[in-house]
Amino acid sequence: MILVCDQDTESYMIAVDKRTGKTRWRIQRPESTRSYVTPAIYQPAGEPAQLIVPGAYQVTSYYAETGEKAWWVRGFSWQPKSLPVIANGTIYVHGWEGGGDAESPTETPTFQDTLAARDKNKDGFLTVDEFADDARMQKAFYMIDLDSDGKVDQRDWDFHRAKRSARNTILAIRPGGRGDVTKANVLWSMQKFLPNCPSPLVYQGVVYLIKDGGILTALDQKTGKILKQGRLTGALDTYYASPVAAAGKIYFLSQHGKATVLQAGAEWEVLATNDLEEETFATPAIVDDKIYLRTRSALYCFKE
Repeated sequence: MILVCDQDTESYMIAVDKRTGKTRWRIQRPESTRSYVTPAIYQPAGEPAQLIVPGAYQVTSYYAETGEKAWWVRGFSWQPKSLPVIANGTIYVHGWEGGGDAESPTETPTFQDTLAARDKNKDGFLTVDEFADDARMQKAFYMIDLDSDGKVDQRDWDFHRAKRSARNTILAIRPGGRGDVTKANVLWSMQKFLPNCPSPLVYQGVVYLIKDGGILTALDQKTGKILKQGRLTGALDTYYASPVAAAGKIYFLSQHGKATVLQAGAEWEVLATNDLEEETFATPAIVDDKIYLRTRSALYCFKE
């Protein structure tokens, strides 16, 4: 059993024996801060299994047996939430967070330059009082101070700089190699129309993204080209559940219980929208010819 424990300080990942709870391995993730992802398993033919772990600012692959880092891709967003999707040998992963949609991310001064301008008592740290003339920094200081000790050090500021320059994005990644494979392995990327929580769905050659407001975007799986975009009429809502697919249809659940069924394809079309009349946050589960939907107070099972 593998747990990713990304947090503001001392992020780590741990593997424990599922029968005894004994630690198999534990590795630090100093390059990541807060994130909410579940890793995915990539199994190359004839090679050891890998864990695909999106984190703050980069996507990293680890060998599942040992926790050793295999490769990573930079240029990711801050605080990712969705599950990586692996289809036809390609990894699709996206991250979205407020502030990451800027066309030209803000360039933040280095820690040393900021110390020179702000460190009035010359103690080598930055405090909120030293930003008394900067209302934005006064408000943001508690988020920059990752260990909440009242002082911003080099690590805190470096993560702040990374956050300010991060771009929301979806990446199509070819797995493999060692070390930093950003330039070699990113097949395509896109920075618009991205969900907050729902994972991408890859189905029959098309990548589907559902954004708050019921905005659905279909992309070509190989190129990232937008094939069709529109709104799920009758379900212009917030979305937490990820879309699922079976038998040529795609199923979406909105926060307020609108269940939308689509005919899959580059020219997708809405077939039906049904109201469950309750909040829904959980991704539907499909087993054989049944679909299970969980609302705030009920679990439904539907079959044809």
